[in-house]
Amino acid sequence: MSSPDPRRLVPAAVAAAIGAAALTAAAAAPAGSAGSAGSQRTLSVTVQGSGAVRTADRRIGCGTRCTARYPTGREVTLTAVPQRDFAFRAWTTGCVGAAPTCVVTMDAAATVRAVFEREPERVDVTVGGPGTVLSGEPGIACGAPTATVGFCEAKFGRGSTLRLTAAPAPGAVLASWQGACENTAGDVCEISVGRFNQVSATFRAVAPAEGSQQLSVQNGPKVTSTPAAIDCPGTCSAALPSGTTVTLQAQSSAAWGGACVGSVPSCTLVVDGPTEVRVLHLVRAFHRGSYALNVALGGARRGGRVVSRSGLRCAALTPTCTKIFPFGARVTLTAVPAARHVFKRWIGPPGCERSRSRTCPVLIRGQRDVTAVFGRARR
Repeated sequence: MSSPDPRRLVPAAVAAAIGAAALTAAAAAPAGSAGSAGSQRTLSVTVQGSGAVRTADRRIGCGTRCTARYPTGREVTLTAVPQRDFAFRAWTTGCVGAAPTCVVTMDAAATVRAVFEREPERVDVTVGGPGTVLSGEPGIACGAPTATVGFCEAKFGRGSTLRLTAAPAPGAVLASWQGACENTAGDVCEISVGRFNQVSATFRAVAPAEGSQQLSVQNGPKVTSTPAAIDCPGTCSAALPSGTTVTLQAQSSAAWGGACVGSVPSCTLVVDGPTEVRVLHLVRAFHRGSYALNVALGGARRGGRVVSRSGLRCAALTPTCTKIFPFGARVTLTAVPAARHVFKRWIGPPGCERSRSRTCPVLIRGQRDVTAVFGRARR
């Protein structure tokens, strides 16, 4: 059998965290058929979500051209290319893993499936006064009675339309929307999820109290108000005419409690009774200095696996092909061939490209995509 013709493509960028699946495409070719003169095998590609899969020789560009025939034994390199607002997530048949480059050895007919999903973007909501904001898609239920910032932010697909509904408490009505829903009339607001999504809703009492009412701010970082009444620490309470609309502005690392609930740095409320607001330090559950290491397996079907001491284990039947690492981490990947198979090369990481060493050191300075290519051992 002639030597493989390796081809190189720079992988497309993809986001972190995948689901896992790896199924075979077709039964192996009969013994002795590989490399027989004139023998051809069909490669078929399917796509889930918005994206394309392309071969290095451009015979497949799925979307449009999703099948091609290749000589038996030929190595075919495929690359997953997401469309705008989408990211490549995983190969689910024919190939294994989360790196966007896959190599298929055509020793049998093969089917490869690529999965694309919308990039997740966080939507932040703050509620001022007696009411709740609910998202049509589960994730946000911000305000009374939940009164916790954990229900005031959630991730939704970039480019999708998110429906938010204002639900006043008994004896209250919606006064106004702010942020991405500003100038919306009525209790329902729809936003197109982008990179920055902040929404605030203000509720007021139907029957406000009479006379001056006390607004007080407790705890936390610096807070100022418009109109000028609060400048806390320092001036943390003020008496205002009932029905006064006040916008409180806190540091970006703050979250609200009490009469304001949420994580948007500003909160607008109507002081129509004694009003107490708490300011909390907000610690988010992610680290900006962390990046995904994505691994894929290519070449011979079930030809081997890739492991690391840090817990990454990418294999055909039990794939954990994505793992998050802090910036600057050094991760050593090890290719482990299956019985009667050999490791052939790496694709992707600087320093390991085309290397035949079974170990590949990866320095995490951003997202890294690595493909390990295996082949059948010569008899």
